[in-house]
Amino acid sequence: TPAHIHPSATESYHVLEGALDVQINGKWKTLSAGESDSVPPGVPHTFRNSTDAVTRVHNTHAPAMRFEEYFSAIDRIVRSGRVRTDRMTPKAMLYLAPVMMQFKEEIVSVSPPNPVVAFAAMVARMLGYKIDSL
Repeated sequence: TPAHIHPSATESYHVLEGALDVQINGKWKTLSAGESDSVPPGVPHTFRNSTDAVTRVHNTHAPAMRFEEYFSAIDRIVRSGRVRTDRMTPKAMLYLAPVMMQFKEEIVSVSPPNPVVAFAAMVARMLGYKIDSL
């Protein structure tokens, strides 16, 4: 996930299994099973599983807004097999960018900067990338 903010939602993580690395406001820390953390609205953050082990996380956004729709769109992209699931590639960004622009009230990219994401979304549309048809 690119570093991003949620303009008006708090994101919380509770690790159920394994470990989750979270970067909050530029500082990385690792949460182990049983540990939790949250990110207030407007604070840049991202996360990753830097191990080969399975990580299960209970992740919430409050208020929920349209996050279910956002994650459903991401799920369709991943399940389509058109992008790699182990890293962000230029092709993955071309699929992700239009989704992020459709959900600007929920999520705004910080790195890459949002204007770059907006440009990538425009390029994706020009190339015919269609999320709804997946």
